Amino acid sequence: MPQQRWLKALAGDRGFALRSNDLITLVTSARAGLGLAVLPCIMANQEPELVEVPTDPPPPSRELWLLFNRDVGRTPAVRAVINRITEITTTARKAFLGGRAQAQ
Repeated sequence: MPQQRWLKALAGDRGFALRSNDLITLVTSARAGLGLAVLPCIMANQEPELVEVPTDPPPPSRELWLLFNRDVGRTPAVRAVINRITEITTTARKAFLGGRAQAQ
């Protein structure tokens, strides 16, 4: 994954105190002072104890995809869900992108 390669390059020869693919574990560990965690902006911004650490290069961004079967996507109920998810993510764009929202 791009974020793991980026984090490994950033850490260099320093070891990792914890590895986890669970976001709640990463947030809890960072709040407890265990170290840095790569978290989605929309999640990290909800944690007042956490601060963004600028890095060079910045962490990689990830695309957000909504996949559905074309035929199923035409049904009114599924279309309503697709439209609502699109509305929520469009409205929350800044929360998803953090500081990168201004650059795009």
